[in-house]
Amino acid sequence: MKLNILVMDTSTSFSSPWKRDLGNHLNITEVIGGFEAITKLKNDVYSLLLVNISIDHLNGVDAIRKIRDKYKYLPIIVLYDSRDILNLKQAMSYGIQQALPFPVTSEAILKSIANYVRIPAESMEPEKIQSHDNEDDKNADFVDVETKFYEGLSAIAANQIEKAITIYKSLLELSNIKRERWLKYIEESMFQLGQCYARLKNYKQSNKYYNDFIQKAPYHNCVKEAFLYLGKNHATMKEYQKAVYYYKKVINMRPFDSFSTQASKLLKKLVKSH
Repeated sequence: MKLNILVMDTSTSFSSPWKRDLGNHLNITEVIGGFEAITKLKNDVYSLLLVNISIDHLNGVDAIRKIRDKYKYLPIIVLYDSRDILNLKQAMSYGIQQALPFPVTSEAILKSIANYVRIPAESMEPEKIQSHDNEDDKNADFVDVETKFYEGLSAIAANQIEKAITIYKSLLELSNIKRERWLKYIEESMFQLGQCYARLKNYKQSNKYYNDFIQKAPYHNCVKEAFLYLGKNHATMKEYQKAVYYYKKVINMRPFDSFSTQASKLLKKLVKSH
């Protein structure tokens, strides 16, 4: 008997071969939004939810928030594109089990699902997995920086913080980056290490990596967010003067956005209580 899996995705099986292959192992029900997903969850039993957050009109992140409010223990796995970094961070804050970057294979998805629910043995049959190795991959010294970076994000999503730290530190130690476009992942690895150490309540180390990130990537779009987290860290450490400094820095940065609003609220709360 096959497991019932709810899938939020509107791509065709032709453009998403993983979906066609997955159907050979699992009973898949597709939905196109949060309302339909919640309706299905009310009327039927599903073992897991798979959400493609790279399709904008699905509003997958908002759907995850609504579903998590009603179904706190339903395993949720996210599929995402490298452009979805902000959506992925938000989805992680709502409590997903794992995140898998595109391109993805049905084998990778099945392995992830098996971490959270038991897949009946009769549903699993060996498949030939097509190799996509290129000449670079055959080089023992080759490191796919982009893939490793997103492995780190997946580890964070699964609350495997020590594993994520190991991945990001290994990226910072690389001296020979084969592709210039990968440099941005090296820079953001410092930001992610700041996030990881804050999760472990090691605020001193977290601050170190946030400051390294700001210094070495001053024009990165996460710099404002890094200043906000520095403020939060110092407030937690009861270093209120430093917290005020960073909150004001965020508020004065343009444009005025959600980070500015957060900093303003936190500053008012801090001033009022101290």
